[in-house]
Amino acid sequence: MVVFGLPVLPGWADLPAWTPHPLLRKEVKGRGELRVAPFSPPSGELSFYSPDPETPPFTTTRVGEEATLRVESGKGNYHWIALHRNEPERELSLATVHFFSLVGPSPQAMLAVPKSRLEIVPSPLPREHSVYRAEEAWDFLLRFDGLPLAGQVATLYAPGQMAKGFRSDERGVVHVVFPEFSKPSGEQKTGHSRRPLQPFQLGVEHVMAGRHFTSVFQYEYGPAPLFHRSPWMGWLVTGVGMGGGLLLWRRGRGAKR
Repeated sequence: MVVFGLPVLPGWADLPAWTPHPLLRKEVKGRGELRVAPFSPPSGELSFYSPDPETPPFTTTRVGEEATLRVESGKGNYHWIALHRNEPERELSLATVHFFSLVGPSPQAMLAVPKSRLEIVPSPLPREHSVYRAEEAWDFLLRFDGLPLAGQVATLYAPGQMAKGFRSDERGVVHVVFPEFSKPSGEQKTGHSRRPLQPFQLGVEHVMAGRHFTSVFQYEYGPAPLFHRSPWMGWLVTGVGMGGGLLLWRRGRGAKR
């Protein structure tokens, strides 16, 4: 169910410098409730897609307004949220997902259905209690009119990082390596995994018959695992573990005597 409210969420008046694209802002209100606001788009439609095949997509033309998405038990898991904006010679699709920690169907069928002409599709999405993480490689499918888009460059944007491009292979898949995690900032938050997170956007451009298409996928990623970020800490933990194991072994020998 979608309910409308304020024009925009408070404190969202300026476009962050780390991305050239618009943003979708999300605010979790409860286990099954999410507030969504497009970042001051001049025009567009906000659409919501459920992983439940019996729940049809909901689209609104109430431009620039905040919407609250409420999900019932049994229809949780990932939901797809997209802003579509059409102009005479351009078309923008800005999409994100949100994980509702309620029982629900797999999002695979939802991801397989085309939602715009040019799309970036996570392949796969992180599992529950997992996140995209810095220094890890994840696959995303580039798709145009439902077909893989090979040889196209997708550009990754993240706070405090240089933009980086990744070219799709013959299957239309880009292998994206997430950059280092920036120092704490106002953009960071804590996800359902309870880890610190910061936003990223993956964008792609395509021209067909004189029409310019832009697709952006927006979500969050977390810091690299501790062992990857601090080899000294890894050695320390390993040493402590070996020391503990040696102590238990010596105790065991003493008990046998």
